[in-house]
Amino acid sequence: MLQDYRQAIADLSRAIELDPNNGSYYNQRANVYDVSGERQQAIADYSRAIELAPAEASFYYNRGDTYAMLQDYQQAIADFSRAIELAPAEAAFYANRASTYAMLQDYQQAIADLSRAIELAPNNANYYNQRANIYDASGERQQAIADYSRAIELDPTEAIFYYIRGNIYAALQDYRQAIADYSRAIELDPAEAIFYVNRANIYATLQGYRQAIVDLSRAIELDPNNGNYYNLRANAYDVLGKQQRAFADYSRAIELDPAQAIFYANRGNIYATLQGHRQAIADFSRAIELDPNNAKYYNLRANIYDASGEHQQAIADFSRAIELDPAEANFYANRGNIHAMLQDYQQAIADFSHAIELDPENGNYYNLRANVYLSQVRGNKP
Repeated sequence: MLQDYRQAIADLSRAIELDPNNGSYYNQRANVYDVSGERQQAIADYSRAIELAPAEASFYYNRGDTYAMLQDYQQAIADFSRAIELAPAEAAFYANRASTYAMLQDYQQAIADLSRAIELAPNNANYYNQRANIYDASGERQQAIADYSRAIELDPTEAIFYYIRGNIYAALQDYRQAIADYSRAIELDPAEAIFYVNRANIYATLQGYRQAIVDLSRAIELDPNNGNYYNLRANAYDVLGKQQRAFADYSRAIELDPAQAIFYANRGNIYATLQGHRQAIADFSRAIELDPNNAKYYNLRANIYDASGEHQQAIADFSRAIELDPAEANFYANRGNIHAMLQDYQQAIADFSHAIELDPENGNYYNLRANVYLSQVRGNKP
């Protein structure tokens, strides 16, 4: 393939030598440079083509596309805008400028451009899909669904349209419609693992864990090196009480992607359930090494230290969790429980009081604080 590009460039270079004022030759060579990844050379050739033929809209369009690939979005917009001035009836020019506006999060301009592209090419499903993506990014989900639906009407065999619409339905918690769309996407493209994964996530949300496991198992067959799929299936096994299977899947996820802290944390929870406290602490510690600013991992490790009788280590971890997430009432309550057990009543009362300030509707926190007050009065009687 690379040799073919080099030969094409050589031939176009010879053509330019023979006819150095032919802008089309520079444009063609630029196209080859672009597809071979030599984008600065492509920009140079597109620019020369423009010098030779400044009224040719496609040359600006092509250079704009390359600028966009280089993430020089302002230059890309300038070129797309000039192409539109020269050829205002070309829908693709508006669509590409819209994509660039979207990269700059200027969703209003992007929608305006795509609406114009749709006016010019009302039967192009991709333009509706593209505008739907922008509506979704800007939080206008009902408009997104309308556009995805129109894209599906125009091209009912495109699986990705159903999949993306399913994602919107899922975000809107319309799970029945989400499942229907994922299922249709699977019918059209049964070899796409992510379609099964997203349907599995909806099944799990609806507590259909066995159906989720079926879908995740199929996803794993299709993509056996994706650690997250094993992690998700393990979650479902865990809820069903199949801890050994969950453990095996978490372990496989770790083998495939040992840099994912959540995988260790999840396996740590299985160890904790199976009373494997030292292994649980080891996994939570590894999760903390990988994600040291995640308060939940300190909280999880603290619970195991507490269950193992290592109360000072537990207090240290709960304190670190509070430093990282001081708005989480449960962290204070957990630390307060240890202070109460250690008969450090003032610290316990302070922690439970803080938990109550953060979550004043939680009756358990009042009960815990009341018990500490009573323990002080009664001399530590239960």
